[in-house]
Amino acid sequence: MKLADIFCDGMVLQRDKEIRVFGSGKGEGKVAFLGRETPFEADGDFVVTLPAAPAGGPYTMRVTLGGEEAVIRDILVGDVYLASGQSNMALMLGEIGQEAYSETDSVRYFKEPHFPDDNLDPRLDFKGWEKCSKEASKGFSAVAYYFAAKLNAETGVPVGIVCSSIGASTVDAWTSPEVVDTPEYQSYVAIRHNDFFEYKFNQNCWLFRHKLRPLIPYSFAGVLWYQGESDRRAEEARSYDKMLAALINDWRCRFADELPFYCVQIMPFNEPESEPAWAMIRAGTEKASKALPKTYLVTLFNTGEADNIHPTKKRGVGEALANAVLCRQFGREVEYCGPVLEAVSVADGEAKLTFSHADGLRFDGEPRDFFTLLPDGETPVECRLTDGAVFVKLPPEAVGVSMGWRNVPEHNLVNSSGYLASPFRYVFGE
Repeated sequence: MKLADIFCDGMVLQRDKEIRVFGSGKGEGKVAFLGRETPFEADGDFVVTLPAAPAGGPYTMRVTLGGEEAVIRDILVGDVYLASGQSNMALMLGEIGQEAYSETDSVRYFKEPHFPDDNLDPRLDFKGWEKCSKEASKGFSAVAYYFAAKLNAETGVPVGIVCSSIGASTVDAWTSPEVVDTPEYQSYVAIRHNDFFEYKFNQNCWLFRHKLRPLIPYSFAGVLWYQGESDRRAEEARSYDKMLAALINDWRCRFADELPFYCVQIMPFNEPESEPAWAMIRAGTEKASKALPKTYLVTLFNTGEADNIHPTKKRGVGEALANAVLCRQFGREVEYCGPVLEAVSVADGEAKLTFSHADGLRFDGEPRDFFTLLPDGETPVECRLTDGAVFVKLPPEAVGVSMGWRNVPEHNLVNSSGYLASPFRYVFGE
């Protein structure tokens, strides 16, 4: 008998959802948990479904199959989140010179252990579930740690983070071949960013097959997604919303659960502005969040680190993600997102822009980085804030408006929580 790697001492199981225990083996078996024994038969891969349980612990689980027994101790039941994406999700507290500000048994971390060698053989780097100590936390995803620490402090519910992320990964590498290997999807990726070719794990859905599939069908409360930098070549960035939506729908199907997705816009980075593909990725993340149910946006931050593709200021991102969960899953009245353009109307030589997440809408200083789009380019434009809307003066030849539409945005439109607005490029009539 072999249980999936995630089933080991110190694990966190998702509360209030059916518990799925899975692995491989042969024979007759049973799972004993919370005073109940659930029998099953296996002839290869198996999944045993246990009833939902409330938050609590620590507990012990015993799994027997074909005369073998596995005992898993110190189990908590709480809220478990899958943290995935590329290097800005993978970046560890220790790599940015930080450590946990709170040592607690109620925050636990599991790093999906499969990593490719030069031949794409999935070697193992197995640490199991780790409790939040100052030493262990140095290996935690910084974004995921700050998320978990805030969520646990606010709710008192144990929080488990399952981190499955890898630097320089593309969105399609995390998506199943059944989705990626279709003519429609292949049309999105006909021209690729160099990361696709430089890193073999981006090809043939390697990350889906080796770093996501080992977690299916574990029960989660939701997914934290921070990715997009490796899809930033303009030709594919234009379709990022479709690729991200395909991944979200694919994962929901695989886990048989309409998992909430909490998606982070990529941060400012200084690359040539010949094609503002970073802006396209941010817009694609926003568009996917609007198109799909239970999909939520955390807008970019002005980190002040635009020369660093891995900005070290992760606490704000993690805590904004926690606020998103507190708002959307716990019903708390807390903001997590900057203003997002919702409607544009044109009258009397002005464009009126209205936004969601716009409580206390304001400019942090004089308005910056607004442009009118012209048939042959763009030009800076004056704007004003009146009655909770932004009004932009338009020359007669204007065909649209934009704000922050560049690799390193300079706009300063925020809400009362200080969250920066999502950049946009709006063409009239589209």
